[in-house]
Order: sequence, then structure tokens, then C-alpha cells
Amino acid sequence: MMPNKTLQHILAQINRDDIYIKQAFDYYHERFLANHRAQDFVNSSPLLCETMKQNPHIGLCDRTLGRHLPSARTMEGGAIRGHYRTCGLFRASGCELFRGYIVFPCVDGEGVITSAVGYRYGRIRDNQPAVIEWQKPATHELVVAELQHVKELIHGKANQ
Repeated sequence: MMPNKTLQHILAQINRDDIYIKQAFDYYHERFLANHRAQDFVNSSPLLCETMKQNPHIGLCDRTLGRHLPSARTMEGGAIRGHYRTCGLFRASGCELFRGYIVFPCVDGEGVITSAVGYRYGRIRDNQPAVIEWQKPATHELVVAELQHVKELIHGKANQ
């Protein structure tokens, strides 16, 4: 019986929301490592402190994540994109929150991404802030938001 309790404990700790968020930031990190211009910005920017420059999870949101996700018309793609919208990583329009930003995620002691700060590294337009922040919603907030989204979908289907 002990192995089942251990397995149940491990499974209870796995959070689908955290997995999706981690996958997005892992993708951003890969894009940062492949972009020398972004790396040069981080290394030479006087706006960034040494602690930020040493962040092992630095990422780059170059607007390509959506191309690597399954289509929103599929069950899996709709779930992933819906989650990103619910937690604030995607805007209602489907655009990424951090598009055009170097991203510095904050990770807690258990390796879970809890927040992030983005610094615009290219041209800044009048309507774009130079710095944006994101905070991961609490799990109960995500559940409420996702249930509201399901209600909206059901209501929309019923009215068609």
C-alpha cells in the first residue's frame, strides 16, 4: 500500500497548469539561446542588474510560440491556448503577452514559475510599455476562470 500512497502523492503534485506554463517559458528560453541579438541586449543593457543577467531561465518571446502549438480547432490546441489566455500569457486576441520582449521568469523553490518580467528589446512604439509584468494566477483563480470560460462556450453553442 505504501507505493500507491507515494504515487498518489506525486500525481497530486503534478499540476497541468504549471506544465503548460513551464513549456511556454522553456520555449522562450530556447528562442533566447538561438538569438544573438537578444543575448547582446541582455549583456550590454544598463537597465538590467547583474542578478537578472545571471537568470538561468531568460527567454525571448519572438511571436513564434503559436506556430508550434496545435491548432485552436483541435481539442489539445484549444485546451493549451485557452489555458494560456486564462493565465494571462496570451491576450484575448490570441497574441502572446510578451511578444517582442526579453522575459525573466521567477522560479520558486520547487521549480515552479510564479511570475515574470519582460523588457522590450526592439523598437518601442508609443502604445507599448518598455517593461511588463506577469503574475501566475492562484490555482483557485484559474479554476474559476476556466469554469467561466466553459460556461461561455456552452452558452454560445446554445444560442447558435
